[in-house]
Amino acid sequence: MDAAKRIDDLLFITTELIELLEQENAALLNKDLAVINQLLDRKLALSRAYEIRFFGLKNSEDDMSEIDPALIEVLKERSVRLDQLVDINSKALKVGVETGKRFMSVLSESVKTATPSAGTYGADGMAGASSRPSAQTASVAYDKVL
Repeated sequence: MDAAKRIDDLLFITTELIELLEQENAALLNKDLAVINQLLDRKLALSRAYEIRFFGLKNSEDDMSEIDPALIEVLKERSVRLDQLVDINSKALKVGVETGKRFMSVLSESVKTATPSAGTYGADGMAGASSRPSAQTASVAYDKVL
């Protein structure tokens, strides 16, 4: 494959990845998991294609002097934009994963510290079988965003 064809392929792939990452970043911001899941397969395919074309161009012995310098400049600009979007995407995904881990940790601790009770009152007016007050447990609510 000649260098001009590789550059054209990279321009197409970077343009598609930029559009996809803009959609995914907006979906991450809005916590729209349906859109995120819908884009995942295409994101993986485009990322793999980009990697193959980039390393193919880097390792090729094709003559780059025949490539229009304006075309290379456009590719550089799109690559910078792609890097910015990848950075935003990475940070948003990391926040989502950390939030999920913390939520599960709090939920786990809450379950561990909860004391089961029969729901009845003893002679001393306390609920359950024990006359000692139980530890305050955290309440749990379901939020579809998580």
